[in-house]
Amino acid sequence: MSDSVHPEPSPKDPPAEHSGHSDVVEPPYVDEPPYVVETADFDGNGYSESALLDTDGDNVGDTIVQDFTEDGEAETIAYDTDGDGFSETSLSDLDQDGTADTVFADLDQDGVHDLSVTDSDQNGIPDGFTVL
Repeated sequence: MSDSVHPEPSPKDPPAEHSGHSDVVEPPYVDEPPYVVETADFDGNGYSESALLDTDGDNVGDTIVQDFTEDGEAETIAYDTDGDGFSETSLSDLDQDGTADTVFADLDQDGVHDLSVTDSDQNGIPDGFTVL
């Protein structure tokens, strides 16, 4: 119980209105994942180019989505499946044609990418496989 003259919000009350893009809405205010854990506005213009999401509802950020061109389309998505802070799978669509140009995978989850798949000619068909 607080000594404040204002009542404490119940867990079912929506969060207070805030300005800016850096506000975080966490459970229990959101019914289902993904939850926004954190955002970043790297150039300070009010648009968050990067977001850390909790996609499985365990209150730990596991997915990074980045939109550095600020057009609303994600250029990079990275997944940290085991929670160690390293993305086991990462894909980039730098030309924004809807197909991944590069995919990296850490197959044995040792913190080092083991495999790279690229689409150099950007026709939607992988043409480069590299064991790293």
